[in-house]
Order: sequence, then C-alpha cells, then structure tokens
Amino acid sequence: MYATTITSDTASDALLLTPPQAAKKLAISVRSLYSLFSSGKIKPVKIGRSTRIAASDLSAYVNGLRVAAKS
Repeated sequence: MYATTITSDTASDALLLTPPQAAKKLAISVRSLYSLFSSGKIKPVKIGRSTRIAASDLSAYVNGLRVAAKS
C-alpha cells in the first residue's frame, strides 16, 4: 500500500499554513499573529519544531469576529 500525498501549489488550498502565510491571509503582521497565539485566540499546531496554523482555525477566528461585531 502506498500513502497518498496531499500537495497544494497555493496557500489557499493548504490544510496547514506557516505563520507568514496565516498572517498574510489575515492581513496582519506575524508578530500580531503570535500575540493571538499567546492570548489563546488562535491555537498553533506543532509538528516537530515547525509551527503551523490550521486554515479552519483562521476561518473560525474570523467568523468569531463577525459575531462579536454584530452584538
């Protein structure tokens, strides 16, 4: 049996993003992204020594901002 490798040419299709990619998607600095990590608003995924952010977590964060803005 061979494992299927999921590859993506663009960050928009990626399951996990690097901090610079995630910051770019949110239109914030990488430093601001790390502040969101520290505050617990976005949880990073650690793979070995690498830090990644699930694209679904970014969407959930943005959707949470929309709900807060409506209140």
